[in-house]
Amino acid sequence: MAINQTPGEIYFITEEDLLTHDVSSYVKVGLVRENEGRSSEERLLEHQTGNPRKLSIYKKIRTPAVSAIEGVLHGLFAANRVSGEWFDFDGATLERCVQEAEKLKLEAEANIEIIAEAARLKDVPSTDEIKKPTKLIQDFFSEYTEATVCLSECKSQDKAIRELFILAETGTEDVGHLIEKQERKGRTVLNKDLLESAHPDIYSKYISSEVSISGRVSFVKVDVLEISMRLLGDGADEFMQDLRNAIELVATGVEPVDHLQDYSLRLAEFTTAAEWHQEIALANIKAFCGTASEIEGILKWARVKNTKEVFNEKLFKEEQPELYAKFSSTGDDVVAHKVKMTKANPKKEK
Repeated sequence: MAINQTPGEIYFITEEDLLTHDVSSYVKVGLVRENEGRSSEERLLEHQTGNPRKLSIYKKIRTPAVSAIEGVLHGLFAANRVSGEWFDFDGATLERCVQEAEKLKLEAEANIEIIAEAARLKDVPSTDEIKKPTKLIQDFFSEYTEATVCLSECKSQDKAIRELFILAETGTEDVGHLIEKQERKGRTVLNKDLLESAHPDIYSKYISSEVSISGRVSFVKVDVLEISMRLLGDGADEFMQDLRNAIELVATGVEPVDHLQDYSLRLAEFTTAAEWHQEIALANIKAFCGTASEIEGILKWARVKNTKEVFNEKLFKEEQPELYAKFSSTGDDVVAHKVKMTKANPKKEK
């Protein structure tokens, strides 16, 4: 997750039956970006077209990081997603989602300048300075480390679920509500070495010098004695243990693969929370580091200016399509699988 600096509004749209005046449980959680030049009310009118129910804006929240917060909300409430940006909320859950949005807004407002500074610093060469961390930065480092451990565990369990879904998909079981197969065309690769050897003059026309700043963040390794999800809230550790048990039951054939759907959606909540904690902590640590190359006992972030020759493949392809085709090869088509983040399940009893 990358927390961008795009301002806008998060909106919550509810719907009412025009005949019974009953308010349904379906709520759309969407966004409008400030640079789009339209409002939440205009988006409401767009959604109203073709909808036989009356739509209303229940709440709108202005934030400096609208795309990131929308993504976080969609992850935190994945277990309630019906389709796209529409969620199935009772009154209490809707209020909880709004409160979460307000909380994220305040966190974004408190950190947006720090996030922008951290992003800027990746393009600034570092000095030889080594900083000593403050107590606050040590706390952020602890949070970053804990969030990274939580995220690693979430991704490990997500991989195990995905593999079981794929295994079921390759069999006779109908799992279209759980996972989507996506066929992708093989990647086309230009053999620049052969092109340069055969047509050095043409090749040189598409070469230019590019100056860039490079340097990776390297954190001090911390020994983790136990894997704990306590950073993500009460019940997180218990959920992960239940999830491991559920994965084992499906893997051994005791339970059908559908048994993992609710677990998969709930896991998205914890994954999203871990990513948010990690990004906020990382931005604060980078901003404190500034142009220094190291924070003692926490990280090293040496950034140096490099000049390298770059081949403009896009322009070459546009201007020399025949040569591009001659010196390119296309790999085999690949099949990817995407786990569906929706509670829809035709097998589930009403």
